[in-house]
Amino acid sequence: MSGLWSPTARPEWPFVPRPTAAAEISDGLGRLPSRVQLIVGAAGVGKTVLASEVTRAVDDRTVGQVIGLAELAGVPLGAFGPLLAQFGIPAEPERAVPALMSAIGGAAERFLLVVDDIPRLDDVSAAAVYQLVRAFGVPTVATARLGERFPAPIQRMVDEGLTVRHDLAGLTPSQVGELLDRRFDARVSYADVQRLARRTSGNPLYLRVLVESAQLRGKVRPEGDTIRIDEGDAPTDLINAMATRLTGLTDEQRRVLRLAALLQPVNRGILAATAHEAVHVSALEERGFVAAELGTDRIRLTHPLIAEGLAQDDHATQDIAEAVCRLRATGDDRDRLHAVRLELQGLTPPPIGELAWGAGYAYGMGDLVMAADFATALLARDADRASRCAALTTLASTQSLLGEHTAAEAAFAEAEALAHTPQELALVAVRRGEHLSYRRYDLAGAVAQAERIRARINAESEALDESLKQWDASLDVIAGMPLLGRLAFRVNPELAIRSAILLVVSRSTRGDLAAARSAIDELSHIQDQIGQVDPLASAALGFARFVELICDGKVKEAAEYVEARRIDADDGIGIYTMLLGNLRQCGGRLADAERLTTLAVDQLRWRDGLGLLGVALGYQANAIAKQGRVEEAQRLLDAMTPAQRTARNAYIQVAEAQAWIRAHSGDLDGAVEVVEQAITGQGDRGSAFLAALAACIPIRLGHFDRAATMLDWISERSPTELEIVRCIQELAVALRDRDLEVLPGVLSRVEASGQEPTVLDAITQALRMRPSAELRRKLELMMVRIASVVDEQPFHRAPPPLLSRRELEVARAASARERSREIAERLGTSVRTVDTQLQSAYRKLGVSSRDGLREALAEVGLLDSDE
Repeated sequence: MSGLWSPTARPEWPFVPRPTAAAEISDGLGRLPSRVQLIVGAAGVGKTVLASEVTRAVDDRTVGQVIGLAELAGVPLGAFGPLLAQFGIPAEPERAVPALMSAIGGAAERFLLVVDDIPRLDDVSAAAVYQLVRAFGVPTVATARLGERFPAPIQRMVDEGLTVRHDLAGLTPSQVGELLDRRFDARVSYADVQRLARRTSGNPLYLRVLVESAQLRGKVRPEGDTIRIDEGDAPTDLINAMATRLTGLTDEQRRVLRLAALLQPVNRGILAATAHEAVHVSALEERGFVAAELGTDRIRLTHPLIAEGLAQDDHATQDIAEAVCRLRATGDDRDRLHAVRLELQGLTPPPIGELAWGAGYAYGMGDLVMAADFATALLARDADRASRCAALTTLASTQSLLGEHTAAEAAFAEAEALAHTPQELALVAVRRGEHLSYRRYDLAGAVAQAERIRARINAESEALDESLKQWDASLDVIAGMPLLGRLAFRVNPELAIRSAILLVVSRSTRGDLAAARSAIDELSHIQDQIGQVDPLASAALGFARFVELICDGKVKEAAEYVEARRIDADDGIGIYTMLLGNLRQCGGRLADAERLTTLAVDQLRWRDGLGLLGVALGYQANAIAKQGRVEEAQRLLDAMTPAQRTARNAYIQVAEAQAWIRAHSGDLDGAVEVVEQAITGQGDRGSAFLAALAACIPIRLGHFDRAATMLDWISERSPTELEIVRCIQELAVALRDRDLEVLPGVLSRVEASGQEPTVLDAITQALRMRPSAELRRKLELMMVRIASVVDEQPFHRAPPPLLSRRELEVARAASARERSREIAERLGTSVRTVDTQLQSAYRKLGVSSRDGLREALAEVGLLDSDE
């Protein structure tokens, strides 16, 4: 974010891509037999935008647009007007329909039909769509508003199974936050993001209306490092339009609709508790005010404005009481939480015990705003000491995560003063330890407060002393782990979860995969027992899975994993963005790495539950330093706090960036010394696999002997034999000993571990050791292949490529059994030129036939699997 925000700036409203939904629809279009990919959602939720996103990716078909408009519902084939004009087809239905069947249906493989607002088609257009799909199998994407009825031909199409429905929900809170951050080029308050997401149900159009209205009224303002948005009431014209739509409802229908607004999403049986209510629900569905979620029996309003249109009704207190009664009757904890939230809106406040429970449960589910609201409401009441202590601890924790650090510290201090039992003291210590070490980077303060509170827990001193021996990693100590161990399992399940989370992260980063798996099993078991998911647990488990894949040398799978997790990671998004950025950086895709690591830093400044901001800053500086922008990289390092620079694992990334700064400044020996000190000067503190990656730097700079020594040191101290350590170690030894014949196999493993630039530099230096002609060809071809997919250049000047770009293109085509004439026609050149390039490739590769050529290229991965 640039931070240069202006309240009068009006840039384009950002577009939020829906890659998962778009991919599902695109996959559906490719399946046979063809089915209509039907996108269903509320007005303004982004159905048409998603359909456009899908069609933009289609480059081998002609797109035919059909637009349903209420104004044209009485005009036969009115929806096909643009398409008829596109094909020059007369508008009279008796002539147009056969012509459409011939032009589009007769060439179905070349067309994609896109139908916007399919419920609003006129009858003739609806029949034409049915025929094109049923009789001719024309691939089709269509949109429909939630709750609207289909014309008879379209309903028949649905009944016959000719449609695949894709329900499009609103944006998630994290997507709303991302959209608003991009809109204002600055961070928007977390509380405002959560409120807007809840109020609009993530509807992009309604969100835009509220935010732009607030901006015009001067209600969007900077506050410190964030933007605050006070959207106020919805525009009067929208409320009036919705109120007009609602005027035709009976009093009982309005009552049921008000209950639906309070309870949504609500099981049909809860909303329709009587036969009369069931009739009213059906009537509301017929009118398009409510609809069932796809594949469930849950009912919700079809648009968030409906709830605001009902706000003028004067039955709010009575409705809330009825909704709370129905929610509490289910016995489900989520319904219970919903009931507490509704009670806060009514005249009768919830009991203090319910507020205390709700604050803890909401925090455990990751709803920080709701947790803070419940805790604040409890503190405003005449609650007992234990309840106030728990509420203050929860409030301080949410304020810490929301960036309200001064308020958090005051609340933590008050909570500690009220805390009495070992359970209360331990919880305050571990939460404040996270706040101080992860958000304030005050490691000394974290340890000091942990020791101070530890001294107060006299009754459990023996157990605590024993736990100190068990939890020996420095991260564990800093985060308050001396207070945990076996004590945690006796006094508080949440402490057990926190303990397991920290173990998962610390053991994973050390490369102790067996211990990490044990901690993962323990964490899963605890969560299953207490039925609560800690906000950090999912991110910790994802981090551990990523590390396990990396340590096994499965970089491709690791990249796919973090890409998939980024889609719905919510508060953990920064972790997965950071990991993906590092994969790109290690793999030599520096432009992509810089973009991702910069984004990760921004995301982690917003939410950093596992204390990884220092690591992300190191990755960002590393990606920039590798590009030779040494001054810019140094500025990033200088801006880091001392605690960030020395944080667990971050110090390795900082050392790598410093090494590349020195290397690009001509001080190669100094660069190697920096890496050596980072690896061996930290004892057993660091991570085996991260240290091994750092040891690639001396390999790339030509210091093979020192690299081999470092890797021997790492291997001896690694808790587990890791493939990523082993293959880099074998590369250093092979180059040191000039054992060149083993290089192809070792380099393939290093490449599979995601270290393509290391492979390029290793080959560059191996070629200077006078390998055999056959080995030289293999190494040069491997270099050609890898250099084509990375943008990081070898540190040492590489020799000219063995094959030119055109020679390689011709060689691959010939290997795939293409004839010279076919190659020449495709490349737009002469047959003689193709033959000359082919003979040159034969000579350089030492082969004499296309079979030999194919074998030589396949050996180094230069042929696709289907060639």
